[in-house]
Amino acid sequence: AINAGFGKERYYEGSRLLLKSADTSDGDIATESKNPLFYKEHTCVKRKGMESVIKQSNIFAALNADDSRAIVLDGEDPAKVSKLADFINYVITDVEKNRKFVCVDTHDIPVVAVVDPDMMSSMPKGLTAATGMDALTHAIEGYITKGAWELSDMFHLEAIRLISKSLRGACANTADGREGMALGQYIAGMGFSNVGLGIVHSMAHPLGALYDTPHGVANAIILPTVMEYNAPCTGEKYREIARAMGVKGVDDMSQEEYRKAAIDAVKQLSIDVGIPTSLKGIVKEEDIDFLADSAMADACRPGNPKDPTKEDIVKLYKSLL
Repeated sequence: AINAGFGKERYYEGSRLLLKSADTSDGDIATESKNPLFYKEHTCVKRKGMESVIKQSNIFAALNADDSRAIVLDGEDPAKVSKLADFINYVITDVEKNRKFVCVDTHDIPVVAVVDPDMMSSMPKGLTAATGMDALTHAIEGYITKGAWELSDMFHLEAIRLISKSLRGACANTADGREGMALGQYIAGMGFSNVGLGIVHSMAHPLGALYDTPHGVANAIILPTVMEYNAPCTGEKYREIARAMGVKGVDDMSQEEYRKAAIDAVKQLSIDVGIPTSLKGIVKEEDIDFLADSAMADACRPGNPKDPTKEDIVKLYKSLL
């Protein structure tokens, strides 16, 4: 048994994965799969009582619902349970070519994803800040990407609100901060995994590949500058970003004012959690041409609301030195 936080334990029984409550007096919560690696068997969640599994267990759990895998709560019809995710993406690094690649494969969807805030409490402040700003970048880029639409906007705006509210607390290791970030980053993933990202990620990926820059740090540094670049192609969306980040009086602001307010709120959050404000000491000017080529070839680039040229990318990098 491995402690999974909140009094829950994970049991590996042969090829079966079982997640169940340590206290069964209030009913069991169990997730079962006869083959969690290949997930060809039926998967379900069962909970006694009609209350929320998430509220009762303090575990945020996502399971994929399709013809062979479904979520069942108290014997409900699996057909009534909505699908939670269509696909998952991840990044690999080619160390010989100094390139990072975004990969998407429907065969890599996990059967169960457990996001447990208690297990994150051992993360150091720097790692918490970097991963938290990465999650904010997911939410903001997903909100303004070319593929964005009403359903993804719903996820992204709530993720921006939760992350803006919770990241400072998470860096201070408060329980509310950790739980808010656990939910916020997960909701952001539900959004951007279906609509894509933009050139913040395209520009950040080469920094990780060439200099081993932490991905979240690279994103946090680049995000405000790219938001300024993208602003003319975002309509009224920066007003809603500013509102979600807690800026007051956005309805009384001009377009220029609320766009600046949104960018300033992102900058302030990044500063508050200890992220550097420039790429000085990270990027070498002689590498910028290679970095720009890598960013232009990146899979996230086409989703950007404004179509960049290589010259645009070069100028953005140089502006951060």
